[in-house]
Amino acid sequence: MLTFMHSFESCTQDSSAALAIIDDVFTVLKGIMPEINSFYLRQDNAGCYHCASTLLSVYRVATKHRINLKCVDFADPQSGKGSCDHTAATIKVT
Repeated sequence: MLTFMHSFESCTQDSSAALAIIDDVFTVLKGIMPEINSFYLRQDNAGCYHCASTLLSVYRVATKHRINLKCVDFADPQSGKGSCDHTAATIKVT
């Protein structure tokens, strides 16, 4: 499992931002592991990840990078107790 963190001073958390971050993650992955051709994407349950525009577009972004996206999975909403939130908590800066 790899975790990527993107930090913004100011950003609207919407589908466009989510897709730009996913595109960057795919770019980095292909740069460090050019042999990668498929993987599973797990995200927290924020609305910008499971809205229709993101779900429809994420596969096109993967195709652009020649990645076969096997599954898009969401962590269960657990009020900050999901696996994505645990990982994020270890890198938060106060």
